[in-house]
Amino acid sequence: MWRASVGHRPGPYRSQTTILPPVDSPAMAQITAQFDHPAWLTAAGTLAGYGLVLLFMFLLLFVVPYLLFPA
Repeated sequence: MWRASVGHRPGPYRSQTTILPPVDSPAMAQITAQFDHPAWLTAAGTLAGYGLVLLFMFLLLFVVPYLLFPA
């Protein structure tokens, strides 16, 4: 486990228990290379599209009637 050197204080937004390595490290490059495939972009686009459709349906089925027919 990595430990800070004696007398070292992390910055205000830095945690001592990081999950991912620093952005410019070779380990981070290896992690991002795993997701460098068109299938990941397709999956993200599909999830975003379904999310937008569900949001539209929620607004149409619940918010619009609530605004048209106030209780």
